[in-house]
Amino acid sequence: MATKLQFTFRDGNNLDTIILDATLTERHSYQADVTESPVEKGANVSDNIRAKPDVLSIEGFIADFPLANDGRSKTNSAGPTAQNRPPSVGERSKNALAQLRRLQTEGVLITVSTAVTEYKSMCLQSCEVSRNSKLGAGIPVSLVLKQINQVETKRVQVVRAKENKGKPKVKEGKKDKQLPTTAEESKAAFAKDLAFGAMGIAK
Repeated sequence: MATKLQFTFRDGNNLDTIILDATLTERHSYQADVTESPVEKGANVSDNIRAKPDVLSIEGFIADFPLANDGRSKTNSAGPTAQNRPPSVGERSKNALAQLRRLQTEGVLITVSTAVTEYKSMCLQSCEVSRNSKLGAGIPVSLVLKQINQVETKRVQVVRAKENKGKPKVKEGKKDKQLPTTAEESKAAFAKDLAFGAMGIAK
């Protein structure tokens, strides 16, 4: 039996809802990447398995004239009965499709409530519409939603060690005595040697 399916998302500061009036099929896909390399016996097998994001595929229908008002949706909530409907209600399915396209292009995260489970942080990966002559007032949609795994980044203060810390000290050898480099210093040293020599004093 076809059932209704609800999409909930945040539009600015408000929560909004889109309802598929009839869900013909739902396909819930849970997959994981498993290593093809041999795993050492006794090793942690979970280290070699990485879960993929959940994928939900839906075949549904958005009607222009739902039978009753459930009061849950601003965008395409179930309107008045077919006997008492205003002309503008015929745009309901088109408005809902435009809203779905906006959620896709803007990357809005969606919460999807199904009979199997509730999915959070879902994004609309694809949206297809296939019409034929047998369909009444409304739009059939094929939707694929994929879950986004969100992570939180934390900032950690890193204390840098001093550059010289932990480095061994290098002993310096004896430095040779440097000779005078200027002409005046050389003349002074030569005169001093002559004076000591005349006095018979060893330097």
